[in-house]
Amino acid sequence: MDIEELRTIVLEIDEEMRQEGIPVEQRSVRLRRRLSNRLKSWSLYETPEQRAASEILESLYPQGALGFKHTYTGAFYYKDVIYPLGVGTVFGRVTIKPEKFIVGLSPDRWYQLKSDPSAYGRYIDQCRDVADLSLGLDDLRQQGIQTPALNRLEAGVGHLQSASEAATGRIAKDGIMHSTFLGAEVLLKGALLAAGLPDSKLRSIGHNYSTLVTELCKTFPEVNKAALVRAGSFLPKSVSERYEHMEYSTEAAGFGIMACQFIGGEVCRLLTKRDLRSLVKLDGTPYRLERSFP
Repeated sequence: MDIEELRTIVLEIDEEMRQEGIPVEQRSVRLRRRLSNRLKSWSLYETPEQRAASEILESLYPQGALGFKHTYTGAFYYKDVIYPLGVGTVFGRVTIKPEKFIVGLSPDRWYQLKSDPSAYGRYIDQCRDVADLSLGLDDLRQQGIQTPALNRLEAGVGHLQSASEAATGRIAKDGIMHSTFLGAEVLLKGALLAAGLPDSKLRSIGHNYSTLVTELCKTFPEVNKAALVRAGSFLPKSVSERYEHMEYSTEAAGFGIMACQFIGGEVCRLLTKRDLRSLVKLDGTPYRLERSFP
């Protein structure tokens, strides 16, 4: 097959994937199987045609567009720095590798983190939370959860992700903390709405975090109430603080985001029964320790 024939096939396959709504970052992975089916030729190893087809596909997009991206970006605070914490695209059953989550941590800092049981415990907790939040939300979309509840959950995640992405820059920390408070509130309301609580009841609660936690514990007796109460201690005390200059520190913003990530992860675990903690391994051994944070 000459290169022009192959180019035509790749363009057709790319258009098929576009019409099917397959994300750009997944197309390179899916090209190989589709090309094999089209040519009726299968191999365990990459063939010259497959290699050439991949190069043609790459030429259609900006550099790096076809690479795997983090589908959700959270944050982790460690030694005065807030690092991005990402969850990538997942296909099938996987073992979660903690070192793949954090972005920008040097090898020396990674060694220090692993050598500190308290800090590493917090890190594992956050890996679990951002994974359960991101992948759990995908589960809820696929399960067809009622739209008002899904909209509320997605709005809560939007507040949280805005805080996470802002925190890795130089934006004032007050705004980040306000986003974590709103994110936590809306995530809890989304869970209660999904469980059948009327919207009028949620509106009457307003911005009262402790009342939302109480309602969640009534609805889901298995919830980790103590951890939710502790999480609230890392958030602004009241929504009215958004009108005040609080001068939150980087540490406060980091722990505020991590607390909200726990709330989001806990909400998704309650609604989906998904819990990726069992997949986390440390040097090949399942990580079984209790939560360190919050």
